[in-house]
Amino acid sequence: MADTDLTEQAISQVPEARRKIMDDLLEKLGGSENCRLLLALVAAASKRERNVVRLLIRELDLFDIAQEE
Repeated sequence: MADTDLTEQAISQVPEARRKIMDDLLEKLGGSENCRLLLALVAAASKRERNVVRLLIRELDLFDIAQEE
């Protein structure tokens, strides 16, 4: 489980416009403290870092598919 202090530190690094997007998404979909931390980290990330996260997600999805076979 995510530490609330760590989550708040991450959120404090998110620019206001990105924080609004993040907050809107959390409001629509709900989410645990872990989800809130993950969204804050991604929202605070640079374009390159977000691309790396996309690659990780794609690799994890492929891994999950392979595990199901």
